Amino acid sequence: MSDALLDAAVSQFGDLGLAGASTRAIAAAAGIAMSTITYRYGGKDGLYLAAADYIARTIGERMQPALPARAGDPLDRILGLVRGFTALMLSEESRPWARFIIREQMQPTAAFDRLWDGAMREVLDSLATGVMAATGRTDVKAARLTAMTFLGQVLVFRAARAAVMRALEREELEPDDVAAIHGRIEANIRAILNAEAVQ
Repeated sequence: MSDALLDAAVSQFGDLGLAGASTRAIAAAAGIAMSTITYRYGGKDGLYLAAADYIARTIGERMQPALPARAGDPLDRILGLVRGFTALMLSEESRPWARFIIREQMQPTAAFDRLWDGAMREVLDSLATGVMAATGRTDVKAARLTAMTFLGQVLVFRAARAAVMRALEREELEPDDVAAIHGRIEANIRAILNAEAVQ
């Protein structure tokens, strides 16, 4: 469920960071009294952590249908999860989260722990488990590195959106662009897994 205050906070903190964002501007954007921030979150620092929780919860909810069960073909599970993550990262919904998350990646605060524990870890662990099942390898660290390369190729389409649009010579992604992105990512995953499979 959307929360106007948290939506405004994510946008402001994503644009300006914790130090630069103003609770007055956040309250005005949300159409609430500033005292609501103090009452609900204790101030700006508490609101910042709540914004991280909100992002993690929302990503977790969006990704839940794509998180595979342990049974079934591991390649299908990996492709389904990455396809769901790609769709989320290509959506406009993820735009304000990306700025917030990128700031936390570059200069982690206590909010990064909320993002990691609330959404990132489960996606990464699910992919790493799939990688081990698909390749027959048992090195968890190596599987996590492989899983990170899967996620990295998706994240470029959000974190480097301006470069992507310039490279594709588009103002907006067209349906054929989205299909091509999914196809390219899935082909890369198949190639990586085939190269890593135990013979």
